Amino acid sequence: MTFSRFGNKFTRHSGIAQLMDDMNEGLRTPGAIMLGGGNPAAIPAMEHYFDGLWREMLDDGTLNEALCNYDGPQGKDTLLTALAALLRKEFDWPITAANIALTNGSQSAFFYLFNLFAGRGEDGTLRRVLFPLAPEYFESPRIN
Repeated sequence: MTFSRFGNKFTRHSGIAQLMDDMNEGLRTPGAIMLGGGNPAAIPAMEHYFDGLWREMLDDGTLNEALCNYDGPQGKDTLLTALAALLRKEFDWPITAANIALTNGSQSAFFYLFNLFAGRGEDGTLRRVLFPLAPEYFESPRIN
């Protein structure tokens, strides 16, 4: 398949893609102990809490709403409003839900930000975003 220049850049090999492939393989390896890399930890107390929450949502009829209805393009209104209120209260930040963007993680957030602000502008000028360090997963040394 022939991609655009952006498509070729976007689909080329990257360290994070290799890490995620390795983690996926590790999940299917008997006896493997996963030590992070972005995956949430399986904490028994939290698993118990989530199990109870699912049951409560099933009983009161809100589970179908949570699973079967799309949120707005910015995310769940109630979550955004509550998060803005928390940030105003805790940090005295003058923000509203309109100031918050929810993403699938740091990689998606930086992808959106870099592509929103860098590149060719409508007037044809090239804008660049330079960060001395961008978030990225790293591979720790293997212990033999």
